Amino acid sequence: VVNDFGTARIDATLLGGAATLTDIPGGCVCCTAPEGLADAVAALVDAVRPDRIFIEPSGVARPQDVLDMLRRGPVASRVALQPTVVLVDAARLSPDAPGLGLPPEVLAQVEAADVLLASRADLADAGQLDAFDGFARRIWPPLRAWAAIAEGVPCDGSWGGGGHPPPNASPGTLAGLLAQAAADGPTAPRTGPHACDAGCDAHGHGVAGASRAWPADVAFDADAVRRALEDAPGLLRAKGLLHTDAGWLRLDLAGGRLHAAATGHRSDSRVDVILGTGHDPVALLDRLDAARARAPDPADGTLTLVAADGRVARVPHALLASLPGQVADVAALVPGRPGRGVRLASLCALATPAPDASVILVAGDGMTSAPVPVAELGDTVLVHATADGGPLPEAQGGPLRVLVPEGRGRCANVKGVVRVVLR
Repeated sequence: VVNDFGTARIDATLLGGAATLTDIPGGCVCCTAPEGLADAVAALVDAVRPDRIFIEPSGVARPQDVLDMLRRGPVASRVALQPTVVLVDAARLSPDAPGLGLPPEVLAQVEAADVLLASRADLADAGQLDAFDGFARRIWPPLRAWAAIAEGVPCDGSWGGGGHPPPNASPGTLAGLLAQAAADGPTAPRTGPHACDAGCDAHGHGVAGASRAWPADVAFDADAVRRALEDAPGLLRAKGLLHTDAGWLRLDLAGGRLHAAATGHRSDSRVDVILGTGHDPVALLDRLDAARARAPDPADGTLTLVAADGRVARVPHALLASLPGQVADVAALVPGRPGRGVRLASLCALATPAPDASVILVAGDGMTSAPVPVAELGDTVLVHATADGGPLPEAQGGPLRVLVPEGRGRCANVKGVVRVVLR
């Protein structure tokens, strides 16, 4: 499945004949053309019944949004997601710069990577390739694999993750690397003591640690997680990547202070904790496990609006039609999408967000969007009714859905919205 961002269809032309090809032209599959991707995957499964489907979005796409979409709706039960592969340009890396000098949008793609490849390695120098290897080794949680490649072929000695080419493929083949990464699966932490813990007390450390992982579709109550970590007696250190009702978060607790930030990681949720002697790390993990978010009912007739200071308001669907910023004909902004709506920025204004605030959309099935600055919402619209004023049916993403007009707002298309969170 190829997503050419423009209309020249260059990628589709180059790949034609090499495989069964579906082209999604115009727009990005993570925002303006998400239904096109879901339909394309379903059509391939029906018509071809392939062993594997490769999805190659445009270079500006957010892979985490593509993964979120594939985990939702009817496609989710028909496909099994495999490693996400992200490429960076080895010839443009800056070894001495933070994040190798990669722009923010590329670093966001790297966060979602299971396999990281440095392409155009033949045009890079040794310093750039060494810096890439060190960068890949420091990523947490660990990548399944990484390599420097030139014209699609891994460079000698560039294998990472397993430390050697996979034994079940020709040495040095990219296909072998990807096959091994898929076979290995994610590097999941185990419940119970760390491998070092049996020796920690013997070395006089006086600490105990444990780890746990959950499937990506498990969502947690962000406030309950925060309370569990901040109130845990004896907790010395904690770090985690969690799917929460306030989005996917990277958590880091040290010195008694908890820091939370958005993350592009999507493979799973996972937490590592270290506690002082006499405290049970597994009991803390059990408390976190119990902090799962309650699945809201999209049909309960209200939308939950959460302000940055934690205030919560329940907004009846009927009230949305009285807010300023109404869009009488959504199709005028998003062709082919009839309905009535209100600009999402008008809803956010009810919570008086700070100038630098971001908004996260939460769907009834637990899907959460990436944070989008409120200042960049543009004409993003929350659709709350059909064209004739009736309830928006589930088949159209109802009872509430968000749509982004092409080129007039940041990626945030979400169906079945039940919660809007400001941060």
